Amino acid sequence: MTKKKSLIYFLGIALILVVSIGIFSKSNIPFSQSNEETKKTIAVTGVGEVKAQPDMATITIGVRTENKELVPAQQENKDRMKDIYAILKEFKIDEKDMKTVNYNVYPEQQYDRNTNSSTLRAYVVTNNVEVTIRDLEILGSIIDQVTAKKANMIHNIQFDISNKEELRNKALEEALIHSEQKAKSMMGVFKVKNISPIKIQETYQTMYNGPQYSYKEMAMDMNEASTPISSGEMNIKATVYVEYEF
Repeated sequence: MTKKKSLIYFLGIALILVVSIGIFSKSNIPFSQSNEETKKTIAVTGVGEVKAQPDMATITIGVRTENKELVPAQQENKDRMKDIYAILKEFKIDEKDMKTVNYNVYPEQQYDRNTNSSTLRAYVVTNNVEVTIRDLEILGSIIDQVTAKKANMIHNIQFDISNKEELRNKALEEALIHSEQKAKSMMGVFKVKNISPIKIQETYQTMYNGPQYSYKEMAMDMNEASTPISSGEMNIKATVYVEYEF
């Protein structure tokens, strides 16, 4: 009986080992044998462009004065800038649309080669205000009026569009439509009709034709016409990169 029990015991252990090995071998499926299909994709770029006329501008207006004495140079600059601010208020320019961008006071030296030394030529005072003009119809008139009040520094005219964000979104929509049309056109060659976007990246590029100044066309009578200025046309361009799955 003892030998028979031992034999049965060993046979039971062997059977358990065989079953365990079989279960382990079935469950140990390599990752590379996954049934998940590899995604098929196509990548394209799309471009959308919207053109619009600028309806606002920023311009820097300033005064430069100089005098052998510092206080007179400062006083003259202050008086002329007060006149310029008064003109801007007459054109109903809001306080929030006027910002001082620099104010400088410095001595200007004059070098003498004969004595190899420098002497004070004058004290120079400059004051510049950046003005946002939301009605381009008055831009030329503002330039004329502040110049008449002895503004002798006018520069950095930059045009813009008040609803630029709306136009950017429109350009972006056109770029996405363009990308889908390109993808469908290419996949149509292979008789593939159904595609869906899985990745989208976008960038903006804003370009415009710069202002043109026509001083030669200025009328002799300031009441007849103001300084002619052309704002050009702004082109708002959106570019997208899209990956489609099919």
